[in-house]
Amino acid sequence: MRFLTLVLSCTMFVLLASIAPSGSAEHGAKERHSIPDSMHTIHHELILPHFIARHQKELHLSAKQENFIKDQIQQTQTSIANHEWDLAKMVSQLEEILNQNPVNEEQALAMFDDLLELEATIKRIRFKAMLRINNILDKDQLDALRSLKVEH
Repeated sequence: MRFLTLVLSCTMFVLLASIAPSGSAEHGAKERHSIPDSMHTIHHELILPHFIARHQKELHLSAKQENFIKDQIQQTQTSIANHEWDLAKMVSQLEEILNQNPVNEEQALAMFDDLLELEATIKRIRFKAMLRINNILDKDQLDALRSLKVEH
């Protein structure tokens, strides 16, 4: 059971690290080629929906923009909830495989690949929603949000 906990913890750490922006000043001075650094660029360029919602008064969103953003958030949350349900089922299946002695390496790797693929699907859904939401905003609204982002 300890082995299982260790493997799942490492898996989640790797998955979370792949989407977190790099915050190290020392690291920022180096050339940016890794996945986390690419995600840092995405987080810098795109505005997260919760940030838009927090500053909606300053943005003077039109009713069309507001409704579109709400719809995108709702659709995204529904889709992700369905995928997270599947993800939990897959983690449970992986636990069963890892509890075998000996562990069937081929089965474990196949299930792990499926987990990674589903994680990528979830990230793609979030990214697509962020693109759509950012695209509904005009240049002045995006500029205002980026300057507010710098202040925070």
